[in-house]
Amino acid sequence: MILEFDKPTASGIVCVEGAAGNIYLESVADLERYKRIFSRLQSIALDPEGSAAMVTRIAATYEDRKDRSNGTGPFALPAACRPEGTRKK
Repeated sequence: MILEFDKPTASGIVCVEGAAGNIYLESVADLERYKRIFSRLQSIALDPEGSAAMVTRIAATYEDRKDRSNGTGPFALPAACRPEGTRKK
C-alpha cells in the first residue's frame, strides 16, 4: 500500500504487509521504487471483466475434475462435508 499526502512537508509511506507483520518504508527512493512497481502491476493487470472471466474459466476446470472423479477426486469435498445421501460407506 502506498500512502501519499497533499502537504508538501509530509512525504509518502510504503506499507509492505506480510504474514509476520508490516514494514513501513519512508525514504524517497523506496517510495519511487514501489510507485514504479505498482504502475507496472496496473499496466499488466486484467480489467474487472477479464478477471471475472478468468476466475470463471478456472472454476470450471475444478468442477470438471470433480465431476469426472464422481466426487472422490482431489477436488471433491471431504466425506464429512458431503450431504448425507452422497457419503460412501
